[in-house]
Amino acid sequence: MRKIVFAAFCFAVSCEADGITSSFSCSLDSISMTNSTGCDLTGPDGIANATYSGVNGPNLMPLQFAPTTQFDAGLGLSGAVEAAFASCNEVVCVPYSVEATAQVNYSVTATSAGPDRMGVIHVSIWCGNFFSDPAQGSSIASVGNYQPNCGGNTGLNTVGAFELGVPFTIQMTGVANARTSIDYSQGSALPGARISYQLFEADGVTPVDTFSATTSATTPEPGTAGLLGTAIGLMAWRKTRSVEWWHNRLDNCRRCEPKHSA
Repeated sequence: MRKIVFAAFCFAVSCEADGITSSFSCSLDSISMTNSTGCDLTGPDGIANATYSGVNGPNLMPLQFAPTTQFDAGLGLSGAVEAAFASCNEVVCVPYSVEATAQVNYSVTATSAGPDRMGVIHVSIWCGNFFSDPAQGSSIASVGNYQPNCGGNTGLNTVGAFELGVPFTIQMTGVANARTSIDYSQGSALPGARISYQLFEADGVTPVDTFSATTSATTPEPGTAGLLGTAIGLMAWRKTRSVEWWHNRLDNCRRCEPKHSA
């Protein structure tokens, strides 16, 4: 089931269990860079930036966590570009080509203590994206078989049946792509996802510990259990540097103003 649900994203990121696969790429003029943590390019023709958004990065995506009654994880990405104009005529200005892309897949196998039995889960999942044309972004998130329709800024907050004592998958995936085009000299995309859940016995009252499948229930290993992260804050890309840079480039497009005949 997981391979089917996330097939649309596996072309961009490797969908493997128990890991974080990430790729950040930036291109500006003839310069390009790609790594697994983020990229930032600045030049006279533009700016390209791709990174994790705020605290919603690897520090809030535990691959191993000790037994806890509350699991919380978040993923936030940012891709943003701005460009000066390469040429202008009486009708349109064409910006330089600038692109920034962020792709991350987080997947961990979790389980719970005790034998195979039916229990209850209290689960809250949010996934969404804020973007400006022509940038694009998308995200998905799931806990076991619980997954909201992540076509927009949507969420799932419910109580339902859950099989205890067996492994299940926690997964979050995000893709952000921002690029300039003939009509747009800037753009940004900020996809994000958030997962929080608690497990209970069938009575719905008795809490059940959840932990990563690679962690012992009786001998907990150090981890990032019980992370009480702040609500995901998808904020606009920082403009401090780019605004100053942009103002310095305004003179390049004085011809962009329509010419009127006398």
